[in-house]
Amino acid sequence: MSLFERYLTVWVSLCIVAGIALGQFFFSLFHKIGGIAIAKVNLPVAVPC
Repeated sequence: MSLFERYLTVWVSLCIVAGIALGQFFFSLFHKIGGIAIAKVNLPVAVPC
């Protein structure tokens, strides 16, 4: 197994923690982005990653 595969649980956990932290520190920014709608679909859903 590669290094990435071996520690996949760690990487996922770190991404979850980073996402929660960013949401706490930049709440108003994420709230504004989530409020933008295109054709009655909010922006995070309308724009693919």
